[in-house]
Amino acid sequence: MTPETDEFAGSVRLPRVPADKLRTLTEIRPWRWLCDMALDWTVILLAAWMAERLRHPLAYLLAVILIGVRFHALAVLMHDATHYRLFKNRRWNEIVGELLAWSLLITLRGYRKNHFAHHRDLNTDRDPDWVRKRDDPYYALPQDRKGVTILLLKGLCGLRFFTEARNVARAKQLRQVPRSLKITRAVFYAAILAAAAYWHLWPLLLKYWIVPSMTSFAFLLYVRSLAEHHGGTMVYDGDMLTGSRHLDATWWEKFLLAPHNVHYHVDHHLYPAVPYYNLPRLHALLLAQP
Repeated sequence: MTPETDEFAGSVRLPRVPADKLRTLTEIRPWRWLCDMALDWTVILLAAWMAERLRHPLAYLLAVILIGVRFHALAVLMHDATHYRLFKNRRWNEIVGELLAWSLLITLRGYRKNHFAHHRDLNTDRDPDWVRKRDDPYYALPQDRKGVTILLLKGLCGLRFFTEARNVARAKQLRQVPRSLKITRAVFYAAILAAAAYWHLWPLLLKYWIVPSMTSFAFLLYVRSLAEHHGGTMVYDGDMLTGSRHLDATWWEKFLLAPHNVHYHVDHHLYPAVPYYNLPRLHALLLAQP
């Protein structure tokens, strides 16, 4: 069986960072992501509170956007848990990572199997993300302005969510989780549904979890996936640097589209052991190389 690792399997020589600097960059500081997670959840709760208090369609629309934006931010933190970057203690990393993943309707263990295969075999026939999206009409780019607009509108309206849900259901790596984990996850969702039924919270659950997940959050995941590995002439040709993209981002783009340094994507693929909060420093070191 293929080992569960995020090490790149290609033979191309990649940029190297001195070992002493790499040790510093890979140091895990839990307080950093704990503060970021607290801020993300604060924005989510405040957005829902604001919409309920104002009871105005525009307030609800803004809440859906903000909640989707911060769901995306939580997904980036979950992604760091996938690479064991939240806690040095693996048990705590798995517990917190799974809870984050469950709130986003996936499992950490399943996502890790899929994601590590993506890292090892970037943009090849062994990359499940590449294979799954290669024939997906949403990733058939470039297109003209009208075609792109239609694709983005479908994503905003929630149609993309159903396509991606079908793709996820067909992804064998995402389903490869222990039976005990499946049971625990089912109990988690059952407890949420039972609490919603007992305290009559169904409308809140629908408005501030399900709707943002299907619309703004799904849209942001789609746009980021396009930016990172798809569209145009993006193919694997033996060089990891042509199989992924780095994206410069302004402050508002970081808030809306690229939370927690996720736009440093080439850097992440080169050194997945570097936590998200150290990626800007890694990027500066790599840019200093020819």
